[in-house]
Amino acid sequence: TRFLLQRWYLMKPPNEATIGRLIQALNAIYRNDVARVLQSYCEMLCRQDDTDMTLKGRHKTRTIELESSDIPRDLLHTVTDLARDKWRQLGEELGFSKTQMLEYEGSRFSFLQERVSHVIFDWQRKDGDDATVHRLLVACDRVEVGKEVRKRAQREHGLLFV
Repeated sequence: TRFLLQRWYLMKPPNEATIGRLIQALNAIYRNDVARVLQSYCEMLCRQDDTDMTLKGRHKTRTIELESSDIPRDLLHTVTDLARDKWRQLGEELGFSKTQMLEYEGSRFSFLQERVSHVIFDWQRKDGDDATVHRLLVACDRVEVGKEVRKRAQREHGLLFV
């Protein structure tokens, strides 16, 4: 279940992977108990001042620690979009071999953005706490999309890297 939720979360644009849609999906499969708990939890979060403003539909500047292994979804979407044509090189920069990258090519992921997303997800799973924001940005720099990733992440999502 966790893998499916993470995949859904990574594959959808930030404005489509919302708590509301998750609650609707849970209600549709008759998991009303989980949907109600999730909805009340989100309502409680939205009343707090320090909550992630994307829950309220607004953006605010968020500082992201480079050594954090908690990579924000907005950053993942930005990398997925900008590195789609360089997904093989990005995977190699993240420590995958050329042979491993060929497996993604022959796999069920037909869209390039899907491949990037799964390469990053597998890298996070493989490297655990060593899969940091900094390492992802360095890999993006090496495939020549890092500057644009930082610029777009700041402009569109208010992310500042410290």
